[in-house]
Amino acid sequence: MTGGLNFLTTADSPQLKVVTSPGQTTQAFQIFQSDGVTQVFGINFSGSISTLRQSADTSGAAITHSKRGTTGNASAAVAAGDQLSQDNYQGWQGAAFATGAQIRVDTLEAFAPAALGSQFQFRVCPIGSSTLSLVALLSATAFNIQGGAAYQLNGVALLNPLSVYATGTVYTLTAVSAAVDFGTTDPIITVNAAGTYAIRAKIKVALNGATFAANRTLTVKLRRTNNTPADLANSSTTWIVPVVTTITNTLAVIELPEVLYTTALANDTVQLFADISVVPTAGTISIDEASIIAVRLN
Repeated sequence: MTGGLNFLTTADSPQLKVVTSPGQTTQAFQIFQSDGVTQVFGINFSGSISTLRQSADTSGAAITHSKRGTTGNASAAVAAGDQLSQDNYQGWQGAAFATGAQIRVDTLEAFAPAALGSQFQFRVCPIGSSTLSLVALLSATAFNIQGGAAYQLNGVALLNPLSVYATGTVYTLTAVSAAVDFGTTDPIITVNAAGTYAIRAKIKVALNGATFAANRTLTVKLRRTNNTPADLANSSTTWIVPVVTTITNTLAVIELPEVLYTTALANDTVQLFADISVVPTAGTISIDEASIIAVRLN
């Protein structure tokens, strides 16, 4: 036998209909290769569809969605904004099947031999809603998050900005490198996801009736204080404090070098540490403001 098997039907009636008995669990519809054994297409009562390509090449089995025609002309090329395909994902809600998610493909331009621009549209129903919401558009040029959805990596927002601004009592510097302590809110951040972060920090330093008989060096850095404590590479900076006598004023606003910090853990604690090489012979030198900002890059 050559050729194909055609089912000729009247308009709007099924082209192929398989009627089964209630409770049947065997295959409902199958297509085999000429050996009568190798199934290349099948629909079964467990709710799955399977396809097979058995060929001496590198291609796999494929399902193709094809669209011809546009508004007012069933034979025309598809136009910009036409829908090429739509896959609906439904579940029984007690009275009927309802769509909880949907994947669509729409055209971005009128189709021509060298112009086939298209994009995916992803829609889901939010919790407590039966209305599909557009959450993402995917094209060759962009992955566009829609409707307030957050792009997450391992369950955490990708950028995941973290910040802290110290409040409380200003911190008086000593000759020993120590954590900057404001008492109320200290300049400490704790990451909540593994990844690489861009971290920047800033302090404001004041002289309070201070006297320095010689130039002194103020050092400030970022340090991980848990999970094997260590200084963050390249985060340290210094400031030369000049010779002064009983001076009260703002000495400097110091920005630490911005650093890239990578961690495999989700709870690293990063804190500002500072010291002055020799304390003043009169008065004090203090950190009056301090902040840390971290942005997750990947």
